[in-house]
Amino acid sequence: MAAVDCNESTPAAILYTSGTQNQRKGVILSHANLVAPARYMNSFMGVDSSIVEYVSSPLEHAFGFGRLRCVIVAGGGMVFDDGSFNAARLLASMRSVAVNALSGVAASVALLVERALAELAPFSHRLRWMEIGSQSLQRDHKIALAKLFPKACLVQNYGMTEAVRCTMVDFGHDPERLVTCGRASPGTGIRIRGENGEPAPVGQSGVIEVRGPQVALGYWRAQPLWDARLSQGWFESDDVGFLDVDGYLHYVSRRDDLINLGGEKISPLDLENAFRSALEGVEFAVCGIDDPERLRGEVPILCLKRAPEAIADWSELRRRLIGCVANRFLPRAAYLVDPLPRTALGKIQRRKLRHLVEAGQVRLWS
Repeated sequence: MAAVDCNESTPAAILYTSGTQNQRKGVILSHANLVAPARYMNSFMGVDSSIVEYVSSPLEHAFGFGRLRCVIVAGGGMVFDDGSFNAARLLASMRSVAVNALSGVAASVALLVERALAELAPFSHRLRWMEIGSQSLQRDHKIALAKLFPKACLVQNYGMTEAVRCTMVDFGHDPERLVTCGRASPGTGIRIRGENGEPAPVGQSGVIEVRGPQVALGYWRAQPLWDARLSQGWFESDDVGFLDVDGYLHYVSRRDDLINLGGEKISPLDLENAFRSALEGVEFAVCGIDDPERLRGEVPILCLKRAPEAIADWSELRRRLIGCVANRFLPRAAYLVDPLPRTALGKIQRRKLRHLVEAGQVRLWS
């Protein structure tokens, strides 16, 4: 075979985005894109050759592939799921293999905490590392993990297929930073762009933009789309967040998921966190739909996998939600949606959820 001229900027792989908004894109990654995050993640987490990690993300996903690179560099071992998160399979591997590390995207880890945290207790002494990727895990879930695994390095990162592991924080050993996704990774820049196109002040939300060694080369057969999102090395994400005075990133929501309530942008994640105590034990999601009264642009609604057993009807549930948020943010209605549409990694597909409701394909709970 003829020799191939190869350097750190040469394309090395194409990974497809997860399709949270129903459009998967092929992301072209260079050798440098693959190597740099693995090196600084292992350094930050203190990973060594003794690692045996269970990865709940598929190998072809950016997060799963990233964990593979980290563990290979360290000389450790791995157990991969089949591509969709399943708590029973994870627990079986914990019992049969000497697993001492776990990793997964935030949606998968949230399901693990909600459905199987007690079953993980027998392994609390064994776990040494855990990485949670893509988006921020809610505060209560982080507290539960830190309590269960007090000696483990528990790392939250923010990233995407186009730019993996842009921030890092060990929230297990830095409890004051529980609600953040961490500070910028080595060689990485994080900035927030306001609605006027200028950098947003500290504490003000806007579009998250990143640059650094992990930013990909482009989109496969869709370079104009990539060029529209890249400016002077800064990549425009699909996410909204803000930076605090210490440079820690706070994730708010996907940009397309924000609910435009009379010109006021509301995060469905914030509403879900506010409603969680009133809906304990019920799988649910919040999304926005066009205001039927055509007064406020969009209004939030609740989508429940099943009706709460201890609540008689929607009127009673709505009364319970009063006080959780300002009255103008209360859900307009509740719908029964089984199953809630998710990606293979467990992320709620809010655009699909909205379509089901507006198309009249799900039942109104009254």
